[in-house]
Amino acid sequence: LLCSGDIGFGAKICYDLEVWLPGQQMYREISSVSDCGDFQARRMGFRYRETLPVPEGKKGKAKKVTVHPHTLNGSGLAVGRTLVA
Repeated sequence: LLCSGDIGFGAKICYDLEVWLPGQQMYREISSVSDCGDFQARRMGFRYRETLPVPEGKKGKAKKVTVHPHTLNGSGLAVGRTLVA
């Protein structure tokens, strides 16, 4: 879990995956995943239409709403560090 000063512009929260490297006697990052909420979807205009069910006991049509999905950004594994670990 990173502090707010270390995460990217659009990220709500960021997790780093670190492993212990015995040769360096320290932990090193091998991957990172950020939850960007709907920030990126709004910026690129990505959305989908969702149908909300009609509540029980009420009559009428189902309501359709436009939703911006939440996105995740993840880096691949740093192969060299992963093999060493």
